[in-house]
Amino acid sequence: YLFRSSAALQALGAIGFLLHTKVHEAIERQKMIEAMGEKKLDWKRSNAKDWTGVIGQVKDEDGMVSPASSRQAIDGTINFLKTRCGLEQYLGQDDDSNPENGSEIPSAGGVE
Repeated sequence: YLFRSSAALQALGAIGFLLHTKVHEAIERQKMIEAMGEKKLDWKRSNAKDWTGVIGQVKDEDGMVSPASSRQAIDGTINFLKTRCGLEQYLGQDDDSNPENGSEIPSAGGVE
């Protein structure tokens, strides 16, 4: 499963931060979390259709995604999950009414 990889764990942490700080309605948060869960998203390495180019590449003949732990893999996974769960659209709605939406995610260790 890809959710055990470093990039996925870091992305889930970033998404969790955004859900906690930006989505104030509990029902909306729950829907977004469910959209990323195993019932709606196939987290298996064999799901090359969704994950290739997001969290890693298919490197073996078996067609399995080999996860990377680069900044690009982390950012790609964050963006994929934000889109997949509807968080990107939700935050985009706030952009029009609130210029200080703050959809940015703090960098690791608090150093920018």
